[in-house]
Amino acid sequence: QKGRYDFHIFDRLLSQMEGQGVRVLFILDYGNPLYGGKAVRTDEARAAFSRFAAAAAARYKGRSVGWEIWNEPNQEQFWPPRPDVYEYMKLVIDTATAMRAANPDAYIIAPGSARIDFSFLEDCIRLGLLKYVNAVSVHPYRDASPETALADYARLKVLIQKMQPSERQVSLVVSEWGYSAAAFGGDEQAQARYLSRMLLANVYAGIDFTVWYDYRNDGTDGRNYEHNFGWVRQDGTGKPALEAAQVLARQLGGRRFSRRLFSLTEDFALEFVDAKNNSCVVAWTTGDPHEAHIENYGLVSLTQTPQYLKCR
Repeated sequence: QKGRYDFHIFDRLLSQMEGQGVRVLFILDYGNPLYGGKAVRTDEARAAFSRFAAAAAARYKGRSVGWEIWNEPNQEQFWPPRPDVYEYMKLVIDTATAMRAANPDAYIIAPGSARIDFSFLEDCIRLGLLKYVNAVSVHPYRDASPETALADYARLKVLIQKMQPSERQVSLVVSEWGYSAAAFGGDEQAQARYLSRMLLANVYAGIDFTVWYDYRNDGTDGRNYEHNFGWVRQDGTGKPALEAAQVLARQLGGRRFSRRLFSLTEDFALEFVDAKNNSCVVAWTTGDPHEAHIENYGLVSLTQTPQYLKCR
């Protein structure tokens, strides 16, 4: 019914996540049949969506929550019948304004673009996106290795820095990205390697946070691309990707990124330090296996699987 909201499912979800120390990113989407369907393109629909978003922001004020306005609006699947950056930015402006009136401290990101769509992102920024959000969000899916996103991040950060308002420091986040094991012919170990390298590359690039898509396989067909993004299989058993994430968290927990020890080549050696400035290094190559000398660590055999040197 118009003007009536039922948040009880999200109340329960948020309480459960907070109990596990997990921060929640709520995605505000999509349109409502009461206001014309999947996309939001009329004044009435925008006003209704903004009221709903403001009610949600007020309800969870002071909680460990972030908000993303829409999902992949540059795709006709999610903004039918075709993407329209002007319609989308009207929604962002109205929604973010209403949310901040209800909760001035709301952490808001957008647009959650499919891939790093520079044309769409540049138009959003030109139309004022950076005045309304805490971070620009992207979904950098690609067939190539995760490290290839570094050049895209650098280009996008230059655009953000050039256009961001003086009163707001706008960062860059990856609100969705993953690799399907089916992309590697079902090789779950290859998926695990890319998971570690994606998270490490994003830390190196200064990405505020990364959301992996997704936690559980969506099906059981090993050849189906959409069925095989998970850290666990559909029956809940862990995949190598889960182990890779656990190892990364265990080895680097409590440490911060310090520096890259190699110059800009196919080899990566990222140094992390703890509160006492104790150092550990994660090293890998995007090329063929070979040996390389790493400062303070000597000669190391590099492969495409990250290895942790003198960590814990």
